[in-house]
Amino acid sequence: MKNKIFTKTMVVLTLAISILLSGIPVLTVHAATPVNYVDNAVDFSLGTSQTFSTGDADYVKINSARAHAKVFKIKMPKQGILKCSLLTQTTGNSWKIKILSVEKPDVEITTLASKETLSYDSSKDGYFFESSTSLDKGEYYCCIYFVGGRVTKPSTLTMMYVEPTVAVTDIVMDSENITIEQGSSHRLTATVFPTNATNPSITWKSENNAVATVSDGIVSAVASGTTRIIATSVDGGVSASCTVTVPELRIPVNDIQINTASMKLIVGETGTLQASIDPLNADEQGVIWTSSAPEVASVSNGIVTGKLAGKAIITATSEDGIHSASCTVVVGNPDRTKEINAVKKSRVKIKSLVRKSKRKITVKYSKISSVDNVRYQIAYRAGKGKWKTIKTSKTTKTLKSLARKKTYTIRVRSYKVINGNTYYGKWSAKKRIKTR
Repeated sequence: MKNKIFTKTMVVLTLAISILLSGIPVLTVHAATPVNYVDNAVDFSLGTSQTFSTGDADYVKINSARAHAKVFKIKMPKQGILKCSLLTQTTGNSWKIKILSVEKPDVEITTLASKETLSYDSSKDGYFFESSTSLDKGEYYCCIYFVGGRVTKPSTLTMMYVEPTVAVTDIVMDSENITIEQGSSHRLTATVFPTNATNPSITWKSENNAVATVSDGIVSAVASGTTRIIATSVDGGVSASCTVTVPELRIPVNDIQINTASMKLIVGETGTLQASIDPLNADEQGVIWTSSAPEVASVSNGIVTGKLAGKAIITATSEDGIHSASCTVVVGNPDRTKEINAVKKSRVKIKSLVRKSKRKITVKYSKISSVDNVRYQIAYRAGKGKWKTIKTSKTTKTLKSLARKKTYTIRVRSYKVINGNTYYGKWSAKKRIKTR
């Protein structure tokens, strides 16, 4: 039995000596049973630093793995970045920080690891590595260990919460196209999205400062032309633009006048009005003509036409709609006394009465040639009954739906509407005819 123990001891010593001579790091043989890493957790306040080393008391089991690890418990106040920094005097294989959930200790969230071999940082007087990861709000275990085994030299760990960076994804300008008069200014507003972007700052730029300049969104017109105003996010180069047009300097209309304040016309007569713009070199020389009563007097390009007896206000308005002038137009009826008298004196002569059927009679009568566009009224009655009348512009008319075997008396006269009044001529001699 003693020989077997001696033989096993010699094998272990021989193996250890061989590893040392070959330059491979020696893994410590532990006699103690590792404790659950949760039981070794020490509270760590984010934003502070703790100096530590690891010994046998820090030999823990992290789920299925075993290591000399310092276990810290942290609390993320909200979703954000956990930034870990380690300054140590120990070099060799890499450092690792395993991050696990307190709510579910067997769930590994992530592992932060240094380079395989840390380089000495003279500015920090030690070996330094830094790493970050994004974590949700909650509590976590941070198990930090050196892959090679114990850490006898002191190392300082700093952990802090960092607000997550929210990048700008879009910029929306309140206007895509604007026009600014020379010497004037206009404020543009650029809205950054998302609204909780970490750095919502933007820079403003004009592609042509000779046309328009921009400062903090205020665009100032310099000279006629076109340029683009560009708003660009500081963090990510996202941009939006607005096209700015600066027109030539304009000379506005100061006043408008009409050559006469009143005008008299008779129906059918025309008159001409002239409008003048002040100043003579105003950019807008056009005039808009309107009539308050186009049925009385119409107007087109200053030419007024009398249509009906009455009064109308003719107005000339500048194209900008600001200035106007007006003329009162009175339209009267023409003197048509001779025409009226001619109608009154006219007398129609019945040429013939013809029975066309049992209940129809055709009346033929003479035309009145002394008056233009005269019309005719035919009156007829059966016996001593009530007179019936019909009107026509023709000199032949057939009376229909008459009573049979009745004697009808028929007479005809001319008439015309003049200046809104109806004037009649004299009745013709009465003629009689009997239906079948």
